Amino acid sequence: MFFAALAAAVAEGNGELLVRGAERQGAVFVVDGQIAWVLAGGDGERLGRALARHAGVDRQMLRDALARGLRSGQSLVECLLDDGDVSLRAVERALLEHHAAALAELARANADELSFHPGRRAHGSALLFSASALVAAIPHVRDAEGDVAVQLAAHADASEFRVDVDVVLVRMMALEGAIGAAVVDLRSGAVLGCAGGNDALDVETAARGGAELLRAELDVDAAGGPEGGVEEVLLTLGSQHHLVRVLEGTPSIFLYLITEKAAGHLGLARYGLRRLEAELAA
Repeated sequence: MFFAALAAAVAEGNGELLVRGAERQGAVFVVDGQIAWVLAGGDGERLGRALARHAGVDRQMLRDALARGLRSGQSLVECLLDDGDVSLRAVERALLEHHAAALAELARANADELSFHPGRRAHGSALLFSASALVAAIPHVRDAEGDVAVQLAAHADASEFRVDVDVVLVRMMALEGAIGAAVVDLRSGAVLGCAGGNDALDVETAARGGAELLRAELDVDAAGGPEGGVEEVLLTLGSQHHLVRVLEGTPSIFLYLITEKAAGHLGLARYGLRRLEAELAA
Protein backbone atom coordinates (compact mmCIF):
# COMPACT_ATOMS: atom_id res chain seq x y z
CA MET A 1 0.00 0.00 0.00
CA PHE A 2 2.70 2.48 0.95
CA PHE A 3 4.63 2.32 -2.32
CA ALA A 4 1.45 2.51 -4.36
CA ALA A 5 0.50 5.67 -2.45
CA LEU A 6 4.01 7.07 -2.91
CA ALA A 7 3.88 6.46 -6.66
CA ALA A 8 0.49 8.21 -6.84
CA ALA A 9 1.79 11.16 -4.80
CA VAL A 10 4.81 11.61 -7.05
CA ALA A 11 2.56 11.43 -10.10
CA GLU A 12 0.44 14.27 -8.65
CA GLY A 13 3.49 16.53 -8.68
CA ASN A 14 3.13 18.72 -5.58
CA GLY A 15 1.77 18.00 -2.15
CA GLU A 16 2.13 16.06 1.07
CA LEU A 17 1.58 12.34 1.61
CA LEU A 18 0.51 11.83 5.22
CA VAL A 19 1.16 8.46 6.83
CA ARG A 20 -0.66 7.58 10.04
CA GLY A 21 -0.37 4.36 12.00
CA ALA A 22 -0.79 3.14 15.55
CA GLU A 23 2.93 3.38 16.29
CA ARG A 24 4.25 5.87 13.74
CA GLN A 25 3.20 8.97 11.85
CA GLY A 26 5.07 10.75 9.10
CA ALA A 27 4.91 12.66 5.86
CA VAL A 28 6.53 12.78 2.44
CA PHE A 29 6.81 16.23 0.82
CA VAL A 30 6.64 16.16 -2.99
CA VAL A 31 7.75 19.09 -5.16
CA ASP A 32 7.55 18.98 -8.95
CA GLY A 33 7.31 15.20 -8.96
CA GLN A 34 10.34 14.70 -6.73
CA ILE A 35 10.80 14.15 -3.02
CA ALA A 36 11.94 17.18 -1.04
CA TRP A 37 11.76 15.85 2.52
CA VAL A 38 10.63 12.78 4.49
CA LEU A 39 9.48 12.84 8.12
CA ALA A 40 9.17 9.58 10.03
CA GLY A 41 9.96 10.31 13.68
CA GLY A 42 13.47 10.41 15.10
CA ASP A 43 14.42 12.64 12.18
CA GLY A 44 16.78 14.92 14.08
CA GLU A 45 18.93 12.07 15.36
CA ARG A 46 18.88 10.27 12.00
CA LEU A 47 19.81 13.39 10.06
CA GLY A 48 22.51 14.27 12.58
CA ARG A 49 24.17 10.87 12.13
CA ALA A 50 24.02 11.12 8.35
CA LEU A 51 25.47 14.65 8.30
CA ALA A 52 28.25 13.62 10.69
CA ARG A 53 29.12 10.58 8.58
CA HIS A 54 29.05 12.20 5.15
CA ALA A 55 29.69 15.88 5.79
CA GLY A 56 31.62 16.03 9.07
CA VAL A 57 28.89 18.09 10.73
CA ASP A 58 29.09 17.89 14.53
CA ARG A 59 26.30 18.67 16.99
CA GLN A 60 27.42 22.25 17.59
CA MET A 61 27.51 22.99 13.85
CA LEU A 62 24.04 21.50 13.52
CA ARG A 63 22.65 23.52 16.44
CA ASP A 64 24.19 26.73 15.05
CA ALA A 65 22.72 26.07 11.59
CA LEU A 66 19.26 25.37 13.03
CA ALA A 67 19.35 28.53 15.14
CA ARG A 68 20.45 30.62 12.18
CA GLY A 69 17.67 29.13 10.09
CA LEU A 70 15.06 30.11 12.67
CA ARG A 71 16.33 33.69 12.60
CA SER A 72 16.76 34.04 8.83
CA GLY A 73 14.05 31.76 7.47
CA GLN A 74 16.66 29.79 5.52
CA SER A 75 16.51 26.02 5.31
CA LEU A 76 18.93 23.85 7.30
CA VAL A 77 20.79 22.88 4.13
CA GLU A 78 21.18 26.51 3.06
CA CYS A 79 22.62 27.42 6.46
CA LEU A 80 25.11 24.54 6.36
CA LEU A 81 26.28 25.42 2.86
CA ASP A 82 26.57 29.13 3.70
CA ASP A 83 29.33 28.34 6.20
CA GLY A 84 31.50 27.04 3.38
CA ASP A 85 32.83 24.13 5.46
CA VAL A 86 30.38 21.61 4.03
CA SER A 87 30.25 20.56 0.37
CA LEU A 88 27.01 20.27 -1.56
CA ARG A 89 27.84 16.70 -2.58
CA ALA A 90 28.39 15.67 1.05
CA VAL A 91 25.05 17.17 2.06
CA GLU A 92 23.35 15.40 -0.87
CA ARG A 93 24.74 12.05 0.31
CA ALA A 94 23.60 12.72 3.87
CA LEU A 95 20.09 13.69 2.77
CA LEU A 96 19.87 10.67 0.46
CA GLU A 97 20.69 8.41 3.41
CA HIS A 98 18.29 10.23 5.75
CA HIS A 99 15.34 10.28 3.36
CA ALA A 100 15.84 6.64 2.32
CA ALA A 101 15.96 5.52 5.96
CA ALA A 102 12.86 7.57 6.75
CA LEU A 103 11.01 6.01 3.79
CA ALA A 104 12.02 2.60 5.14
CA GLU A 105 10.48 3.44 8.50
CA LEU A 106 7.23 4.59 6.89
CA ALA A 107 7.09 1.46 4.72
CA ARG A 108 7.43 -0.72 7.84
CA ALA A 109 4.76 1.22 9.70
CA ASN A 110 1.83 -0.65 8.09
CA ALA A 111 -0.13 2.59 8.18
CA ASP A 112 -3.84 2.67 8.93
CA GLU A 113 -4.24 5.84 6.85
CA LEU A 114 -2.46 7.15 3.76
CA SER A 115 -3.76 10.47 2.46
CA PHE A 116 -2.42 12.90 -0.12
CA HIS A 117 -2.97 16.65 0.19
CA PRO A 118 -2.07 18.57 -3.00
CA GLY A 119 -0.28 21.91 -2.99
CA ARG A 120 3.18 23.15 -2.21
CA ARG A 121 4.34 22.75 1.38
CA ALA A 122 7.29 24.10 3.35
CA HIS A 123 10.20 21.70 3.67
CA GLY A 124 13.78 21.69 4.91
CA SER A 125 15.78 21.67 1.69
CA ALA A 126 15.90 22.93 -1.88
CA LEU A 127 17.59 19.63 -2.85
CA LEU A 128 15.18 17.23 -4.55
CA PHE A 129 15.49 13.47 -5.06
CA SER A 130 13.68 11.18 -7.46
CA ALA A 131 11.57 8.53 -5.78
CA SER A 132 13.50 5.88 -7.71
CA ALA A 133 16.82 7.06 -6.24
CA LEU A 134 15.52 6.88 -2.67
CA VAL A 135 13.84 3.52 -3.17
CA ALA A 136 17.03 2.17 -4.76
CA ALA A 137 18.90 3.16 -1.59
CA ILE A 138 16.70 0.90 0.58
CA PRO A 139 16.93 -2.47 -1.20
CA HIS A 140 15.91 -4.49 1.85
CA VAL A 141 12.78 -2.60 2.91
CA ARG A 142 9.64 -4.66 3.25
CA ASP A 143 6.06 -3.68 3.97
CA ALA A 144 2.83 -5.64 4.49
CA GLU A 145 2.73 -6.67 0.83
CA GLY A 146 6.28 -8.03 0.57
CA ASP A 147 9.59 -7.04 -0.90
CA VAL A 148 10.20 -3.67 -2.52
CA ALA A 149 11.14 -5.39 -5.77
CA VAL A 150 7.65 -6.86 -5.95
CA GLN A 151 6.12 -3.48 -5.26
CA LEU A 152 8.12 -1.79 -7.98
CA ALA A 153 7.25 -4.48 -10.49
CA ALA A 154 3.59 -3.79 -9.78
CA HIS A 155 4.15 -0.18 -10.79
CA ALA A 156 6.44 -0.75 -13.75
CA ASP A 157 4.38 1.66 -15.80
CA ALA A 158 5.13 4.51 -13.38
CA SER A 159 8.15 6.36 -14.78
CA GLU A 160 9.09 7.59 -11.30
CA PHE A 161 10.08 4.06 -10.33
CA ARG A 162 11.94 2.86 -13.40
CA VAL A 163 15.55 1.91 -12.75
CA ASP A 164 17.39 4.39 -14.96
CA VAL A 165 20.82 5.87 -15.42
CA ASP A 166 20.15 8.60 -12.84
CA VAL A 167 19.40 6.00 -10.17
CA VAL A 168 22.58 4.09 -10.98
CA LEU A 169 24.63 7.28 -10.77
CA VAL A 170 23.15 8.19 -7.38
CA ARG A 171 24.01 4.73 -6.07
CA MET A 172 27.56 4.97 -7.45
CA MET A 173 28.17 8.42 -5.97
CA ALA A 174 27.13 7.07 -2.55
CA LEU A 175 29.98 4.54 -2.62
CA GLU A 176 33.06 4.91 -0.45
CA GLY A 177 35.27 7.79 -1.59
CA ALA A 178 33.39 8.41 -4.86
CA ILE A 179 34.18 11.69 -6.65
CA GLY A 180 32.90 10.79 -10.12
CA ALA A 181 30.68 8.20 -11.82
CA ALA A 182 29.52 7.35 -15.31
CA VAL A 183 27.51 4.79 -17.25
CA VAL A 184 29.03 4.10 -20.67
CA ASP A 185 28.08 2.24 -23.86
CA LEU A 186 31.22 0.30 -24.81
CA ARG A 187 30.30 -0.19 -28.47
CA SER A 188 29.84 3.47 -29.28
CA GLY A 189 31.87 5.00 -26.46
CA ALA A 190 28.85 7.18 -25.66
CA VAL A 191 28.55 8.32 -22.04
CA LEU A 192 24.93 7.62 -21.11
CA GLY A 193 25.18 9.69 -17.97
CA CYS A 194 27.76 11.02 -15.52
CA ALA A 195 27.94 12.68 -12.11
CA GLY A 196 30.51 14.33 -9.90
CA GLY A 197 33.80 15.81 -11.02
CA ASN A 198 35.21 19.30 -10.65
CA ASP A 199 37.35 21.82 -12.53
CA ALA A 200 40.28 19.42 -12.42
CA LEU A 201 38.30 16.27 -13.21
CA ASP A 202 36.19 15.90 -16.35
CA VAL A 203 34.25 12.72 -15.64
CA GLU A 204 32.87 12.40 -19.17
CA THR A 205 36.34 12.59 -20.75
CA ALA A 206 37.72 10.12 -18.21
CA ALA A 207 34.85 7.71 -18.92
CA ARG A 208 35.53 7.83 -22.65
CA GLY A 209 39.13 6.98 -21.86
CA GLY A 210 37.83 4.10 -19.78
CA ALA A 211 36.03 2.77 -22.85
CA GLU A 212 39.31 2.76 -24.79
CA LEU A 213 41.06 1.04 -21.89
CA LEU A 214 38.40 -1.64 -21.66
CA ARG A 215 38.51 -2.26 -25.42
CA ALA A 216 42.27 -2.77 -25.17
CA GLU A 217 41.79 -5.27 -22.35
CA LEU A 218 39.22 -7.15 -24.40
CA ASP A 219 41.52 -7.23 -27.42
CA VAL A 220 44.14 -9.15 -25.46
CA ASP A 221 41.63 -11.38 -23.70
CA ALA A 222 41.81 -14.91 -25.06
CA ALA A 223 38.03 -15.19 -25.37
CA GLY A 224 37.66 -11.87 -27.12
CA GLY A 225 34.86 -10.60 -24.86
CA PRO A 226 33.74 -9.93 -21.27
CA GLU A 227 32.54 -13.52 -20.91
CA GLY A 228 36.15 -14.62 -21.31
CA GLY A 229 37.18 -13.15 -17.99
CA VAL A 230 37.27 -9.32 -18.11
CA GLU A 231 34.93 -8.20 -15.36
CA GLU A 232 36.79 -5.29 -13.83
CA VAL A 233 39.68 -3.00 -14.71
CA LEU A 234 41.49 -0.88 -12.11
CA LEU A 235 43.60 2.13 -13.04
CA THR A 236 45.51 4.23 -10.51
CA LEU A 237 46.12 7.85 -11.51
CA GLY A 238 47.90 9.99 -8.94
CA SER A 239 45.52 10.50 -6.03
CA GLN A 240 42.64 8.67 -7.72
CA HIS A 241 41.45 5.13 -8.43
CA HIS A 242 39.48 4.59 -11.65
CA LEU A 243 37.31 1.45 -11.66
CA VAL A 244 35.67 -0.05 -14.73
CA ARG A 245 32.98 -2.67 -14.11
CA VAL A 246 31.27 -4.55 -16.97
CA LEU A 247 27.58 -5.36 -16.44
CA GLU A 248 26.94 -9.08 -16.41
CA GLY A 249 24.26 -9.91 -18.97
CA THR A 250 24.76 -6.53 -20.68
CA PRO A 251 28.47 -6.58 -21.59
CA SER A 252 28.10 -3.60 -23.90
CA ILE A 253 27.46 -1.37 -20.86
CA PHE A 254 29.97 -0.65 -18.13
CA LEU A 255 30.12 1.38 -14.92
CA TYR A 256 32.98 3.82 -14.44
CA LEU A 257 33.75 4.91 -10.89
CA ILE A 258 36.41 7.40 -9.75
CA THR A 259 37.40 7.43 -6.09
CA GLU A 260 39.79 9.60 -4.08
CA LYS A 261 42.53 7.53 -2.46
CA ALA A 262 42.66 9.61 0.70
CA ALA A 263 38.88 9.80 1.14
CA GLY A 264 37.86 6.18 0.76
CA HIS A 265 38.72 2.51 1.06
CA LEU A 266 39.34 0.89 -2.33
CA GLY A 267 38.12 -2.51 -1.17
CA LEU A 268 34.79 -1.10 0.01
CA ALA A 269 34.33 0.83 -3.22
CA ARG A 270 35.03 -2.29 -5.30
CA TYR A 271 32.65 -4.33 -3.17
CA GLY A 272 29.92 -1.70 -3.49
CA LEU A 273 30.37 -1.55 -7.25
CA ARG A 274 30.22 -5.35 -7.54
CA ARG A 275 27.07 -5.41 -5.42
CA LEU A 276 25.43 -2.74 -7.55
CA GLU A 277 26.41 -4.58 -10.74
CA ALA A 278 24.91 -7.80 -9.35
CA GLU A 279 21.65 -6.03 -8.48
CA LEU A 280 21.40 -4.57 -11.99
CA ALA A 281 22.11 -7.97 -13.54
CA ALA A 282 19.45 -9.73 -11.43
